Amino acid sequence: MLSQSEALLSSRDRLTAIAGGYRESLVIITSVEMGIFNAIGESDLDAVEISQTVGSDARATELLLNALTGMNLLAKEGDRFRLRQDAKDFLLPESENYLGDIFSHYLHMARGWIKLEDSVRSGKPVVQRKRSDERDDHDLRAFILGMQNISQVSAEEMADAIDLTGVKAILDVGGGPGTYLISLLNRLPQATGVLLDFERVLTIAEEQINEAGLSGRTELLAGDMFELELPKKYDLILLSNILHSHNERKNLRLVEKCVNSLTESGRLVIKEFFLDESHTSPKDAALFSLNMLLHADGGRSYSWNECISWMEQAGLTIVQKLKVGKSSGVLVGRKS
Repeated sequence: MLSQSEALLSSRDRLTAIAGGYRESLVIITSVEMGIFNAIGESDLDAVEISQTVGSDARATELLLNALTGMNLLAKEGDRFRLRQDAKDFLLPESENYLGDIFSHYLHMARGWIKLEDSVRSGKPVVQRKRSDERDDHDLRAFILGMQNISQVSAEEMADAIDLTGVKAILDVGGGPGTYLISLLNRLPQATGVLLDFERVLTIAEEQINEAGLSGRTELLAGDMFELELPKKYDLILLSNILHSHNERKNLRLVEKCVNSLTESGRLVIKEFFLDESHTSPKDAALFSLNMLLHADGGRSYSWNECISWMEQAGLTIVQKLKVGKSSGVLVGRKS
């Protein structure tokens, strides 16, 4: 058992690590943005060689490389640096587990987080949130492919866990890169899918769908999910990480719209960062509510029961409730 002084020291170390965590975060994100990991690749290079590749100052680059080495992402022998396995697995673009896109998106979000006090005092976003089709090309690609970076595991878990009996027509609303739709279609060889999103997003999604060999079974539908008229023909409609961007009124309207487009006994699947009823746990979902405060007028993370209420008001019966990934959950409602 820790003594009082040891417990105090442990608490102090924990708090200082949390408060100073921005340093390591920005070292990784900056290195991704500069192309440091890609410049090294499978080679052993010195700071001058790396700086010449990425177009940076050699002395400053060496300081950055030393920090990455201290964080165990690089190994240093003499004056030469090489990637450790974690960097190869997650920070090289050719890796199937690449996380660089989401890290680039984190840099975009950090510009809002630095103004958290302003947002808490005013109750309003401090970053003018742009629709996906209004972002510049770099931010849009980082955002859309970043969603793919972090969704692959949960998409596979969800597709394995939910009941897909009788599903032949799927609509993925605001489906971004199509990660969830691809996982579902891979398990349903006779099914077809429609991916609804803004036109510029669909250009990126099309790359992923083609790579998955599913272009012949997937239709791309461009438009605003709140404005487009949807036919009543879908056996399964997916709302994945959509509701946290909107307020309660808009979410109920969107759920009702989706239910109206389901076939008899069709299913609506909602995947979200669900909170418990205290709205404090899991921690990642509680933190994500602050992210939406900063970037969206009215959005936040919602509890399981809040989403269940919208689904039941729209005429659904909840048939599945499960956790997927590290901090996400899935609700499945069947049309009565």
